[in-house]
Amino acid sequence: MRYIKIYRNSLIVAASLATACGGGSSSTPDAPVNPPIDGPAIDGPPVDAPWGPMPAPASLNFNDTVNVVLHAGSAWYVGGFFTLADMIPARKLIGVDLGGQPTGCSVGAGFDNSITAMAQIGNALYVGGPFLQYRGASANHIAKLDATTCELDATFSPPANNGFDADLRAIVAVGNTLYVGGLFTTYRGASANYIAKIDATTGALDTTFSPPANNGANGPVITIAATATDVYLGGSFSTYRGGSANYLAHVNATTGVLDTTFSPPGATANGFNSEVYALVLAGSSLYVGGGFTQYKNVASSAMHLAKLNAVTGAIDTTFSPVGNQNNGFENTVVTMAASATSLYVGGPFRNYRGVTDSALRVAKLNLTTGAIDTTFSPVGVGANGFTGNINKIALAGNDLFVSGAPLGAYRNATSELFGVTKLDATNGAIDNNFFVIPGHDRPGLERNYFAQSLLVTGQKLWIGGYFDRVGGKNANGIARIDDTTGKLDRTFSPPANNGFDRGVQTLTASADALYVGGEFTAYRGVANSAIRIAKLDLATGAIDTTFSPVGATANGFNGRVQALTISNGSLYVGGGFISYRGGTDNARCLAKLNPITGALDTTFSPPGVGANGFDDDVRALAVRNGALYVGGDFVSYRGGANNANGIVKLDPASGVLDTTFSPPAMNGVDSTVTSLTTTNDAIFIGGDFTNYRGQTVNHIAKLNAAGALDATFTQPGANAGFDSSVDALAVAAGALYVGGAFTAYRGVAASASYMAKLDLATGSVDTTFTPSGAVNSGPSVISIAPYQSSLMLGGQFTNCEFGTCFANAHRVNLQTRQPE
Repeated sequence: MRYIKIYRNSLIVAASLATACGGGSSSTPDAPVNPPIDGPAIDGPPVDAPWGPMPAPASLNFNDTVNVVLHAGSAWYVGGFFTLADMIPARKLIGVDLGGQPTGCSVGAGFDNSITAMAQIGNALYVGGPFLQYRGASANHIAKLDATTCELDATFSPPANNGFDADLRAIVAVGNTLYVGGLFTTYRGASANYIAKIDATTGALDTTFSPPANNGANGPVITIAATATDVYLGGSFSTYRGGSANYLAHVNATTGVLDTTFSPPGATANGFNSEVYALVLAGSSLYVGGGFTQYKNVASSAMHLAKLNAVTGAIDTTFSPVGNQNNGFENTVVTMAASATSLYVGGPFRNYRGVTDSALRVAKLNLTTGAIDTTFSPVGVGANGFTGNINKIALAGNDLFVSGAPLGAYRNATSELFGVTKLDATNGAIDNNFFVIPGHDRPGLERNYFAQSLLVTGQKLWIGGYFDRVGGKNANGIARIDDTTGKLDRTFSPPANNGFDRGVQTLTASADALYVGGEFTAYRGVANSAIRIAKLDLATGAIDTTFSPVGATANGFNGRVQALTISNGSLYVGGGFISYRGGTDNARCLAKLNPITGALDTTFSPPGVGANGFDDDVRALAVRNGALYVGGDFVSYRGGANNANGIVKLDPASGVLDTTFSPPAMNGVDSTVTSLTTTNDAIFIGGDFTNYRGQTVNHIAKLNAAGALDATFTQPGANAGFDSSVDALAVAAGALYVGGAFTAYRGVAASASYMAKLDLATGSVDTTFTPSGAVNSGPSVISIAPYQSSLMLGGQFTNCEFGTCFANAHRVNLQTRQPE
């Protein structure tokens, strides 16, 4: 077995067996590539946007991540990465009334990428995230919608010049003003370094707050707390308008001027020694949570949590007595909420004020003294808190809502909690009727079998892989689990005939269907009904016979399907096949299908040897900015001689090869491309290669849309890149994360043991994230995927760069670099 791969909501187990395109299927296929429907996972640290209780939205089943929920008037607005809520098309945003029914706010074509922050003023809904378009109109990272109709406000987002140049992390509304923080440096082309003040009606930038010559911070603003007169910023910066402000700043709400009483000048005279992720104003106090351990250079004075005087910035030593066993937590605080008397805190910690197992992931503290409430958190292993991870907490009356991924078990329970759960804010008792999943840590696949692909949509979980029983009941290769009961859905998997006759390798969903790829040829006992690909009804599991007419040559491929991705109404399929629906050489390793009828697009794949596709396996697919990028083992496309060496750019409509990207004389790499990822302006490739267009690049390269090598990032030469294969690439929080079998980068031994964090522009390695000389038990990290505030790692290892990790699959906090 080669590796375990976790990708967003997917767990993929695969084995290594190289097979030429069209060489037939294998019981141990190569790793499928299963990118999400619409792009990368959410970048960056936890989003500090408003949350509220979720009585209505909790009943909706979303087909991908929910990032933020906002209660506005008589409606809930839910934003995230999803495209479907129950059976309702909802591209990244949906409004529901208090009874859980959709409002008249229909987003239609919606957003082209995720929503990570929301705010509301009157009948206006403000949303932010990594998106660039709404309903096809330009909306760069921020949009103002009519809360009733969901129409885009074109005054706020003028078509020619609108929005930010990079992602948002927080939106806070005060009066008719928006304070926005994130990763950006410009707004409507004007300077706005990581923080901006915007008129909520016109969208105009306040240039008093952000003077062109000198404004903002020198690094990302992650969280904001604001009043009519004061704005507090937290994040990953060290200066504000050139003045010292270590991870925290207090600025005048009108002028944007830094408060030097709160932040006295000097490198160690103010602020914290690491990132701030959460801010809460309560009375005259500011509560701060993050990855820090000291305030104003006093060692162990603020262990991930501090209470400050909101005017002077003085730390409250009653709340935080100096000493690493006297105050705070041993690990990061990522989220907080306050009542009149209590502070609720969430994060990956387990100890408070040096008491072992006193606060597992969540704690309730006295606002004045900082004393922990032992009724809410009885001391002892299993007596309090969660075994999983908390991303967000919110308080509503006496109800504390906790979200995570997953939350894990609570207080000695054997049940696994997913998504959102509800606790009594007084005693911490769990509401067992709210979104609870009884059962085991994972669905009950029989021993020695494995899940190869998981797809989560709200309260339903689809499992694909190599198994024939789930929880003791028949389920061949695919199953749907009810997340409320933890039971196998017997409608989807009827007892007599269910599932496939061979393994499932990849799952993806559109708004109305589940697409399945793998090695199988039969579904629910009907021979030749689903030959390596199938389209199933999301609810019943019934096969779509229009997409897959029964017959040995009526449907599917003659070799394994390894990759599926949906874009602009088309289904792209990659793998080890050469024939579709019995045709001769009509789909060589790559095909474009109509997702409704299954018809092959013959413009994209003209029939005949040398007329379409590749000479060897396709292993990676990505659609970005109107182009389809394909990576794999191939050297030839549409019969050309060495015209497509491992990486190509195709027109997604016609399949025409971009010969600028792949010039006939010299193109591509000298060996396999196993992974690729893209940003708006670059393509990153990784694999077994050591050469790109005749230049030594060693397993990694950054290309522009024309295929030109970025020599700053790649630095061609003997010491370029890594000393062994790159098997995984992921972009998150403005950095490139790399996994593979390597231990050295740019010729420096032990500088990157199986994983590395690289600067997207320069390619320089972050030695804080991957300290030189660190030792892992490899031999490789072969999958890295962003997941909310974490990185998911898969491969063959028994520990990782940051301490002991679980074997083969693990999660690491994106900011703290600690195992979770």
